[in-house]
Amino acid sequence: MITVSEAFKIAMKAPTRQMVAYLADGVNNDLNDKKDLLSVSIKWEGGFLQSVMREAKATYMGDYNLLDKYVDIAIGVVLADDSIEYIDYGAFKVVEAKYDKATDETSIKMYDKMYEFLQPYESTGFTYPATPTTLLQELATKLGISHSIGSIGNATREFDDVFDTLGLSYRNVLDQVCEATGSVAYIN
Repeated sequence: MITVSEAFKIAMKAPTRQMVAYLADGVNNDLNDKKDLLSVSIKWEGGFLQSVMREAKATYMGDYNLLDKYVDIAIGVVLADDSIEYIDYGAFKVVEAKYDKATDETSIKMYDKMYEFLQPYESTGFTYPATPTTLLQELATKLGISHSIGSIGNATREFDDVFDTLGLSYRNVLDQVCEATGSVAYIN
């Protein structure tokens, strides 16, 4: 859950508000609404008993080389005292970049770290039968994703290694675990 201040809530409920945003790659490409960033939007894809992947799109002036890099996205609002409070949406991998030389604008498409789960599933290194918690931990570790797995339903259920023969991605396997445990998986 995202926590914000009371001042943030008041600013967001106001009839007019000034929104701000930034993208940062952690190296030297920091774009904000005052420096080249024209637009940014985030939408969620997923559903009940599935994994959720966030997609972001941004447009900025110039031709910054962000393709295949992770960038942090934050969107904020200007508060009554003219300070800015941001919500950090985390890291997104830039998977598509289109530069328009005529307008000197670049449009990019990004996905959160759930994007890593789109790889073909390989059970190498997994120990079966596996409980949902063990399987989730092994999936995240295999893909280099830090994890925090709380209490989940059907925690004693065991999965056999049937996924290899089905030609699934890691995300498909994750969705199967979500369905079996009555949960939703997302990357914060």
